[in-house]
Amino acid sequence: MNKVAAFPAVREHYPLLAEACETVAAFQLRSRATIVGNICNASPCADSVPPLMVMDAVLVLAGPGGKREIPLSDFFAGPGLILIEPPEILIEIKVPEMAPNTQMKFFEIGRLAQDIAVVNAAALLVMDNKKCVKCRLAVGSVAPVPLRLKKAETMMEGYELTPELLDHAAKAVEQEVKPISDVRSTAEYRRTVTGVLVKRAIQQAVSSGTEEYE
Repeated sequence: MNKVAAFPAVREHYPLLAEACETVAAFQLRSRATIVGNICNASPCADSVPPLMVMDAVLVLAGPGGKREIPLSDFFAGPGLILIEPPEILIEIKVPEMAPNTQMKFFEIGRLAQDIAVVNAAALLVMDNKKCVKCRLAVGSVAPVPLRLKKAETMMEGYELTPELLDHAAKAVEQEVKPISDVRSTAEYRRTVTGVLVKRAIQQAVSSGTEEYE
């Protein structure tokens, strides 16, 4: 994953993925780890998955019957469970070219540096001045699988991103997620923080692309 994070084309065109890869575990582990492994492990808290989801990544699987494609957001069946048929293998991750005026942001909260995420969140927006043309939101560690927030996305698209709208979207996010309590966090904390992180990711993504946004 270190090679992906450092690759010039990734940093230039898909900075969200580079940013997420740099949050995974320690440098030494990232030297051995791969994005394919991070995906196929099917952990709800995999840091590379929400960024790839918001970028509309598609997986190419190959087996005795040939190749097939499946959107990454449809690939997970549960913790540790993926929709792959033995002896299929994942051979390619397709990420489309980003549209002009695409802005992205990734956040991850853990108990300690190098710890797995208590919550992570990715946002991708295509803007036309202050109007949101396209919105993709995804989160991890707050449901049995990494989750696209389609209800909140719909609230954004076609509208100017006012503070009031962002507040409503944050509440919608809290309703969409299905967190649990475990040794790392409570469900209540995860639910609240997810709304905050998604709102913050939207704000910082948009503000990075226009000095007029507040």
